[in-house]
Amino acid sequence: MQRFAFITFAVAAVGASASVAAATDLTLTGTIGSPQGAPYDVFASDVALANQGTLVVGIRGADTVAPSAGSVEIFASTDEGWDRVARPSFAGLAAGDQLGESVAAYGDWFAAGAPRHDARGSDAGAVMLARRSGGVWSHAATLLPPAGAGAHFGASVAMTAERLAIGAPRAAGGGFVDVYVRVGDAWTFETRIANPTPSAANRFGESVALGTDASGVPLLAIGDPADDAVLTDAGSARVYGFAAGARSERAVLTASSTSDRVFFGQSVAVASGVVAVGAYAAAGGSAKAPVEEAGAVEVFVADGAAWSRVAVLTSPEAAAYGSFGWDIALESQVTRSGVVWTMLVGEPGATSESGHAQAGRVHCLRTSAPASWTSIARARMDPASSQAVFGAACAIADGVSVFAAPGASVSGSPQGLAASLDLSTDCDENGVPDAIDIANGAPDSDGDGVLDACEPQFDVPSVYATIQAAIDAVPAGTARTITVAPGIYNEAFALNGKNVVVRGVADGTT
Repeated sequence: MQRFAFITFAVAAVGASASVAAATDLTLTGTIGSPQGAPYDVFASDVALANQGTLVVGIRGADTVAPSAGSVEIFASTDEGWDRVARPSFAGLAAGDQLGESVAAYGDWFAAGAPRHDARGSDAGAVMLARRSGGVWSHAATLLPPAGAGAHFGASVAMTAERLAIGAPRAAGGGFVDVYVRVGDAWTFETRIANPTPSAANRFGESVALGTDASGVPLLAIGDPADDAVLTDAGSARVYGFAAGARSERAVLTASSTSDRVFFGQSVAVASGVVAVGAYAAAGGSAKAPVEEAGAVEVFVADGAAWSRVAVLTSPEAAAYGSFGWDIALESQVTRSGVVWTMLVGEPGATSESGHAQAGRVHCLRTSAPASWTSIARARMDPASSQAVFGAACAIADGVSVFAAPGASVSGSPQGLAASLDLSTDCDENGVPDAIDIANGAPDSDGDGVLDACEPQFDVPSVYATIQAAIDAVPAGTARTITVAPGIYNEAFALNGKNVVVRGVADGTT
């Protein structure tokens, strides 16, 4: 195993709010990169989480088998960060295939797009499937499109336990999406969804996302950012349902903007009946002070058979060409109080506070009511790197989030990096992930990522009868404070090498 971590990222912790808002930056350390990195690898071209502890990273510019053939690396989560554990080989790769431009993963499987693979024609594309068996990742299958040059099959991929969606946005007619289902260890073709409004200028399948509606019925969202049906390149997104072995179109979504070239559908995400669609070139800011091509994300929910737009989100620091919404990751979790959604929104074109162009940033939002989102954090590179495009891709699984910066510099050359932030725990149930609370100054004296307020208490005599008993109970390798209530304690005690502070409670004599 090899670890690669040396650049600092910053997080802006944000208090409760009804809308996206900025706050003071706080530091968070730890990055993910390739030990075999080389200039122009474009490490983290795309990222996917198979689960909390398994990260799949696409490297479309890697020269492993031939120039720009591409590659994929697998990382495993440890107590100290992410360790690279595999770089699988794939049969049939050739120069310029750009494997890893897109990646998707679930459990013991991942899919990687090679949209410039030539087996079915120049740049027709392909998708390579890999499976983990006995702890080893290996090439399991190659999926190919029908013959036809320039389709870019594999430009986008999405995966769940039982279904795989593959976009071919440059195919004749304006693109298509192929859907496969998994039966045992094999993926079988299920259906092809052709562009419902054929046009050579469209890019149906530029983005795909799989999820469910509120009742658990599988959904597939497909973005077509170049759809001209409303205005030139205004874009659209379509939602399909899969029930009882049949596919049905559930919704046709369009942008709230009345402008052309907003590219609505560049990104899509689905979770528990919520669909989010990115329009990276939409105007941001306010109606009185719009910002050109700052970007937006529009949120839709099912209302019976119809879908309603319930929110339009823009960057709190809207800047021209910031591209807020270039990529989105969305997941839902069931809590004691109901369903909570967490969304990551990339803004890769944003200029840093120090003036570095296209340094980028990522916004983390959360809600229990999709019409109103609260920003809980903002992540950025520190020090900033021009053209890092931090936020060009992002992923989330069970609260663990990963952000990509495929243009970030390493040792002076552009190679690409990624960063991770654990948003999975909220031990004090205050609505803010523990990682953000700690970044915002909440005590974590032993640095284990758990708030001191959530750690076992070592109070004397309410929890332990004697000071020595409390000291003995402190786990080795942790830092704890033992609080002693007012009173007289006839004992001698020894710290015995423990990292503890023994302190009397205020306003009393001990």
